[in-house]
Amino acid sequence: MKNQFITNPLKNIDQIKKSVKQHGIALFECDFEQEDFTEFGDLLGGVYKHRDSVTNGITVVKNTIDKSQSMSGYFGLTSSSLFPHTDRSTLDTPPNILLLYCKSQSGEGGESTLVDMKSVISEIANDSDFENHPIFEKNSVIFDDGRSCHKGSIIERIEDGSFYLRYRNDEFGYFNSKILHHLKRIEEVISNHRVLFKLKNNQGYIINNGRFLHGRTEFKGEREMWRLLVFDNFMEHKGFNLEKTYEYSQADSI
Repeated sequence: MKNQFITNPLKNIDQIKKSVKQHGIALFECDFEQEDFTEFGDLLGGVYKHRDSVTNGITVVKNTIDKSQSMSGYFGLTSSSLFPHTDRSTLDTPPNILLLYCKSQSGEGGESTLVDMKSVISEIANDSDFENHPIFEKNSVIFDDGRSCHKGSIIERIEDGSFYLRYRNDEFGYFNSKILHHLKRIEEVISNHRVLFKLKNNQGYIINNGRFLHGRTEFKGEREMWRLLVFDNFMEHKGFNLEKTYEYSQADSI
């Protein structure tokens, strides 16, 4: 699969869904107004209304808070970098589709970072006994933002044989001693598998929120992104299986 942006995504929704189902990600390019972007989300499933979203479900992500202020959970609305993470990890059932659209890009920094956890797990599996790795340990992690709370594991085994990801390393993530011993290695592998790219105006991506971590680098200047979170209407698996990893190369880099 080549990293190609799908144009006219509203008319090519089947191609979008196929890419997300197979690879956990789809890239798109379109000059959206908010009404059109919401329609795009509706075609993929039920739009989740986030704490910071406007009535149509879109969260406008831009630098509106001084990063020097202590604002737990609001660093996405600053110009700071964000370590790759799972959105709404504190919910028992997070929205499993995330759309991020670039309305205007900053002049310096602001690269998007994505991590396919298939690749991360494949590398960690070579470190030790895969089946008993603490990354699967039940009740080893608590994600709590003061509004919702979930106790579970970083990688959950689903009854259908697939895996479901849930991870963040900010003040809303609490890890027990067994997993703490492995966090440095886990974050090292995550960092090694990061893919960085800079979206241009009117470009965006869709990811399986139960498979990909996403973040960004620090930026300067003005930068405005639109985000939608969606409970899908088309995925066969909420997470992913380990049959094949999605590979990036210099030849088809974004």
